[in-house]
Amino acid sequence: MPHEPSPRAICEYALAKLCAGNTGIAFALITTRDARVVSYRAHASIDAGRLAAMTSSILAVCESLSNEFDGGGCHSVALSMREYTCVIARIPAAQHSISLAIGVRGDVLLAHARRMTLDLADRIAASLDALAIERAAGSPAPAT
Repeated sequence: MPHEPSPRAICEYALAKLCAGNTGIAFALITTRDARVVSYRAHASIDAGRLAAMTSSILAVCESLSNEFDGGGCHSVALSMREYTCVIARIPAAQHSISLAIGVRGDVLLAHARRMTLDLADRIAASLDALAIERAAGSPAPAT
């Protein structure tokens, strides 16, 4: 865990830990709903800002589709391509509107990529929510 906890530091730490030693991951991205990059890691040369815009747009389209079917909101979406799989998920943190996208090589099973993405999204949300509770309780918060 980061020495000076901040939402960005929590996200940076989570992606660094995910990508360390996991060669199947092509990229991992945390972005705001309006496509601002919070944290990014990649083994390939991919423009983080462009990727953030695309993942935010994909989630917005899926959210509209979910609303059309009264699906209760879009929590995640999986894109299966010939060479890659990309899973995009909302990070269910109470005070943050952010999402996580993880791209993996084609030899990684879709179910594994989805589970990895959803589990990490939940862990990040838990850390962000714990930080918010700590700060609300009056604990000194470091400058971000």
